[in-house]
Amino acid sequence: GCKVVTNDYLRQHYVSLARGAPDLAKLFMDWQVSHQIRISVFLGYSGAKHKQEVTSTDPQFICPVTHSLAAENTPPFWHIPVMPKDAYHGLNLPTNWLCVGPIENR
Repeated sequence: GCKVVTNDYLRQHYVSLARGAPDLAKLFMDWQVSHQIRISVFLGYSGAKHKQEVTSTDPQFICPVTHSLAAENTPPFWHIPVMPKDAYHGLNLPTNWLCVGPIENR
């Protein structure tokens, strides 16, 4: 599918949707997390003191997650996302997972 490249958090769209249709706002957030590509830094600008010194931009892309962010069951195990204390690039996305299941199958 298509992706969108922007560092905008798109909060105004989420808030507008949440006012009239909270379920649609949740769907929009799920879409955003899986389709939005961000740029963390332009390496070509590092060290340049004047615009004439910039010869390339070299953007460093942060690709969207390709896995589910919800708890998943793969019997006999559950994989449960652990919410981070801090936001990652403006979004509060899990970066660690807790694996729960019987010890003898590990």
